Amino acid sequence: MSQYVAANVLWAVDSSRVWLVLRDDATVEADRSVFFTSDRVAVKATMRAGFGFVHAQSVVKVSIA
Repeated sequence: MSQYVAANVLWAVDSSRVWLVLRDDATVEADRSVFFTSDRVAVKATMRAGFGFVHAQSVVKVSIA
């Protein structure tokens, strides 16, 4: 359920027409000092990405009665 889509609406997308677009390169950071009391390492990975719909006609709105 979403406040942005009515309860009787479904969106269908042709998966062959969808791209995953990277906005920036992925970064990985490691920090051993955070958990210095044991053998642990804090690791953070960040990637900025979005979806691209390259063919507008492949996105279809279906209304269920």
